[in-house]
Amino acid sequence: MLWRKGWLPTCTMLLLIPAGCAAGPETLAEPGLDAAGADVCCDSCADSASVVDADTDPDSNGPTDSAAKDIYAEADADGEPEAGPDATLDVAKDVELDVPLDSAHDALFDATPDAMTIETWTDPGSGIEWLLTMTYSDMIWQDAVDYCPSLGSGWHLPTVAELRTAILGCASTEVGGACSVSDGCNTSSCETGACAGCSGPGPGLGGCYRDDHLKGACEWFWSSTPCSDLPDQAWAVNFHSASVSTRERAVVANLWCVR
Repeated sequence: MLWRKGWLPTCTMLLLIPAGCAAGPETLAEPGLDAAGADVCCDSCADSASVVDADTDPDSNGPTDSAAKDIYAEADADGEPEAGPDATLDVAKDVELDVPLDSAHDALFDATPDAMTIETWTDPGSGIEWLLTMTYSDMIWQDAVDYCPSLGSGWHLPTVAELRTAILGCASTEVGGACSVSDGCNTSSCETGACAGCSGPGPGLGGCYRDDHLKGACEWFWSSTPCSDLPDQAWAVNFHSASVSTRERAVVANLWCVR
């Protein structure tokens, strides 16, 4: 029997499970099923399939018998249901791991990184450890700030100073460059022309201005540093141009977790 995380089986689906068959037919009294349609016949729990001949009430939301069968008949090559009532679950997928995300604001995994095989990289220059296994896109700022600590073990969204240590190949926005944005200088006036970054491709893979150990899109990444005089904005880095700038907290960007 195929199940998908995030939805519960209907009564009709449960009747397709042959385990625990009684010696004779079992009748389930359920709204939308007449007595004859609810009979389940099991000749043998080991080698006989349960047979259900029932249609749901046209006014109900439950699947008909044929629709329930479609869920299993139309499974894809990976064994996941593709069609049928209740068979579709919209999920966002992590590009790196293909891990379904229930909600950007919830705890997205049952296991923390310490309870699973993870990949990290420690920058020898800064000593910052970057979590590479779970790299996400399309999170608004507050969701990104909340997510990393939910992993435990000291993981957090990098501050703008920590995030700037990842910039490589653009002297003005690398750590120590002319761009003055930092954890201590986080007002909008700290963003000068030097923070605009560099033109042309960077030295990293895909023309990114960062070390090749770091994965993810060559785009905007959130820092945890808010813009202190613009309450609806926070600091971020664009690794396509090595620019350091503010973004509205309500728009989405990528994130890494560090410790």
